[in-house]
Amino acid sequence: TGQKYMQLMSIKSQLDLNIEIEVGTEFITSDKKVEQKSKKRDNKLLVKFPDGEFIGETNPIDTFINTIWKIGIDEIYKKEIEISGKHLITATKKYNGQVQVNTNRWLTVPNTTKDKYKSLRIIGAYMHINLEVNII
Repeated sequence: TGQKYMQLMSIKSQLDLNIEIEVGTEFITSDKKVEQKSKKRDNKLLVKFPDGEFIGETNPIDTFINTIWKIGIDEIYKKEIEISGKHLITATKKYNGQVQVNTNRWLTVPNTTKDKYKSLRIIGAYMHINLEVNII
C-alpha cells in the first residue's frame, strides 16, 4: 500500500493533477464536481541537499514527503523526532494528517507551508544534514 501510494503521488506530481490520494477502505465516491477556492498564496518549498540535489515539487506536501524519503524513513524514525508534541514518524497511524510512507511507517505532515519549512529545518538539524530550505 505504501509503495502504491508513493507511485500515485509521483504520477500526480509529474502530470500536475489536481486530485487527492488517500489510503483507506470504505470510501464513498461522488460524481459531483467541486469548485476550487482560490488560495491567497501558492507557496512552494525548495530543498537543496549538500550533494547539490534539489527537491521542489508542484506542492509543498510532495516536496516534504520526497525530502523525508531522501533522508530516510527508518533513519528519521530511529531519532524519535517530535514536532509540536507529535512524533514525526510513527509505526501506526496516531494522528490526523498522517500519511503512510512505508510498511508500518506513518509520516505526520504539517498543515501549512511555513510549518513544513520549520519541520524540515528541525529534521536537518537532528540528522546533521545541512539542508537549504526555501519558501518560493
